[in-house]
Amino acid sequence: MKHILLSLSAALLLGAASAAEPAYDSDDLKLEGMLAPMKDSADEGDLAAMRQVYLHYGFAGKQEQAQAWAQKFLGTLRGRAEQGDVAAMSNLGRAYLAGDACITPDPVQAAAWLSRASAQGDAPSAYMLGEMLMQQNNEADAKVAYARAYGLFRQRAESGDKDARYWQGYMELRGVGTEKPEQPDALLRSMVGEEHLPAAYQLFKYAAEQGDDETALLCARLLADKGQDPQMAYYVATAAYEGKGMEQDNATAERYLQQAADAGVPAALYHRAWQLEEAGKDADAFRLFSEAAAAGHEHAPVKAGVMLLEGRGCEKDEATGLQYLQRAADVQQSPFAAWELARHYAAIGERDLADSYIISASDRGLDAAMARRGLLHLIPASGVDWSPTEAYRWWTRGADSGDADCRLYLRLYLYLFIPLLVLLVFAGPMLAARLLLKREKM
Repeated sequence: MKHILLSLSAALLLGAASAAEPAYDSDDLKLEGMLAPMKDSADEGDLAAMRQVYLHYGFAGKQEQAQAWAQKFLGTLRGRAEQGDVAAMSNLGRAYLAGDACITPDPVQAAAWLSRASAQGDAPSAYMLGEMLMQQNNEADAKVAYARAYGLFRQRAESGDKDARYWQGYMELRGVGTEKPEQPDALLRSMVGEEHLPAAYQLFKYAAEQGDDETALLCARLLADKGQDPQMAYYVATAAYEGKGMEQDNATAERYLQQAADAGVPAALYHRAWQLEEAGKDADAFRLFSEAAAAGHEHAPVKAGVMLLEGRGCEKDEATGLQYLQRAADVQQSPFAAWELARHYAAIGERDLADSYIISASDRGLDAAMARRGLLHLIPASGVDWSPTEAYRWWTRGADSGDADCRLYLRLYLYLFIPLLVLLVFAGPMLAARLLLKREKM
């Protein structure tokens, strides 16, 4: 309540306040009203509330107030740390290590406070100190900090601390702070069996790197079933479709794909839209392609744009369709969008525009565009430099990537065009001379 009263007279107070006094209140009455409950909690020493206050001020562009509250936050934290509060030491070290919008990172202060917390037996601080020192290429001191962290985590794990057991397993997996065990993932595996989700994340990454599809799938399925990560649901779906780490199972794949799509995973939306398009359900396909495009999927704007140009599954809208494709071609540098634009402009007789997008698509590595790019170099009126050498280069690139048209053009080039060119170069003058002699005799 006291901050609501302060906010009502903020403008007058700011005018009369001493220059040395920190500016804890702004002249924005709406903002002050919103922050009042948090500021009351912050005045009672709630550090989380203090942090929220200075971050809100920062987001609102009130830098003076943001800095004042950030310094109050640091000062309160430092006071507690200096009185021996280990959690405050650790939090102060973290604040200086990471920094944020209002706190400038300070590696010296971070190292000092993390070291003090580590000396008091705080394992996470010892680990963070090791990470910081390793990033500074101070490998010798980093190893000492890591070893201390591992010892503290292991000691706590033996007394039944699950979080400490996870960190022990994580450090064994990475081989930091300890020699890498013969089975570095053994501890995390046992925790995954107990449905420990952070362990499942770490083991998933490790198994994927090692090519252990079965273990990766086991972890992904646990995370998906617990609703922790819809991306994992999509991983399970693709694994079930492909028989990767499990027997191929379309029913399971469909269930997890729908779960991922319902959660808005861009790749899942695109995959589902593609399935609907294949099934002839164009209206539903267009809706999902549009959602996937809005969610940032790379290829979805191309599909949605083409459907708008064709009026397939939606009302025909050439202007919007071209906007989709041009945005994808210009901003996302999509070769597929450039190719579709080339096809569109060729169909309406805009040959120069079509050729420019062919060049763009081939430069970005699209095989189909390489086939057409080679032809352009052999068509004198195309506006592209006539160059059999360039035609050969583009067809070779496309053929190496597996494009059937490029392989066909390359064979025609080698077995038809080149012999014909040689014939014209060498036989042409001889034929011309014979015609000239024949004419003279007449």
